[in-house]
This record gives sequence, structure tokens and C-alpha cells, in this order.
Amino acid sequence: MKIIFDKMYRQNILIIVFLFFSVFVFPQADSAVRITFDFNEHEIKEKNNKLIPKAVGASLVKDRFGNEHSALYLHGNPDSYFVLGNSPYLKPKTGSISIWVNLDRIIYAGRGSEANPVIGAKNGPQDDFNCAYAIFLDYTTRRFGAASHKDSTREINIKSENEVVFNTWHHVVFTFDKSQFSFYVNGKLQQSAPKRHELNYLKDDSVMVGNSGSKKNYRWSQGVFDDIEIFHRALSPKEVLEL
Repeated sequence: MKIIFDKMYRQNILIIVFLFFSVFVFPQADSAVRITFDFNEHEIKEKNNKLIPKAVGASLVKDRFGNEHSALYLHGNPDSYFVLGNSPYLKPKTGSISIWVNLDRIIYAGRGSEANPVIGAKNGPQDDFNCAYAIFLDYTTRRFGAASHKDSTREINIKSENEVVFNTWHHVVFTFDKSQFSFYVNGKLQQSAPKRHELNYLKDDSVMVGNSGSKKNYRWSQGVFDDIEIFHRALSPKEVLEL
């Protein structure tokens, strides 16, 4: 009887330890997480101080409502970009990436992929097929694009229906849940595509705005960026429109 009791006791202890680590040590998915960079306080910061970003060679300028020092301007050179950080808050498995952008022009300088980056996170250290998620301007077609790569064998790549109008504000949103990717421009769904791979992230790599952060595919952008938001859930079409 004592042997059986000791065995059951050890099993119960193991279960308690496992539950402790699951709840308090390993990060839990939380659909309520919302990270916001709106610059409304005329500062380059995360709205709720959940993490500390870093802006390099950037300026605070008027936003789309005419408010002074309430949006971020990147100057179109490799030393002008916005680093959001490498926090798990920025790297959801199920989520939405929302950003307002007003691009000045195409930047042809740089090397590699023919795209000006808007925002992106990497899935690994390799040079190619390394997007966990990315929004960009494809300058060969002059259209916004959204992409996610598993590796060289599988990717999703969606383009906007219309060409980008420069010196005009656009709202772009990339959502992903268990079954599909969806890309919206100015509240309108451009396309939904089946999600056949799980998003993986390069652990210590930062999410960047306006710079690809890659040696081989080295590109950057020029324009104004505002109301950058990352959700840990896929927004509905209605929620995208409300943004």
C-alpha cells in the first residue's frame, strides 16, 4: 500500500510542477494583447510602456489629422529606421499587424529583393525566405504586399489590387489565424489565402519598420508611419474597417 501511495504522491507532485511552469514560466497566448505606437504624446514610445523601441535617424512630424509631432518620418536612407524590439509581444502566432503609411517615393537604392520594407519580423537567420511576417512596397508592380515564409518550400505572398498612390495615407493590415492569411488595404480585403505553415520567429531578432535589416536583401523606405499596432488575434473585417 505504501509503495502505491508513494507512486501516486510522486505523480501528483510532477503534475503540480508541470502546471506551475505552464502558468508562470512559459508565456501564455493572450488574445487581449495589443501593442501600440501612436506617437500621440509627441514621443517615440509604446503607448502603454510594455516595451522600449528605438528610432534611428527619424523625425516626429504631422500625422494624417494635422497634429504636430504625432507620426514618425523616415528619411529614405539606410540610417533612418524604427526598431520596435524583439519582445514576444511583437511576435504573435495568431495575430494582426496594422499600420498607417504615407510613402514619398520608391527607393531604388540598396540590393537584393525589389521591395521597400514597411514592417517585418524574421523567421530565421537565413538571407532568403526569412519573413515570419512582412508588409512592403513591391516597386516592380508599385503595389503593397504582405508575405510570410515557412522556408524556401512554402510561402504566402499577397499583393494589393491597386498601385500605391505616393504622398497619400494608406492603412494596411495583415492578419493570420489557424487557417488563413488575409491582407487589407484601406479597410478593403485584397485577398485571403490558406495558412499552411505555423509562424516561427528568430528569437533575438528585432521587428523593424522602414528597413529590411538584412545583408543580402538590404532595402529601406522613405515616408511617414503612424498608429503601428500588433494584436495577438486575427481582426475581423469589421474591426479592420473600424481602425
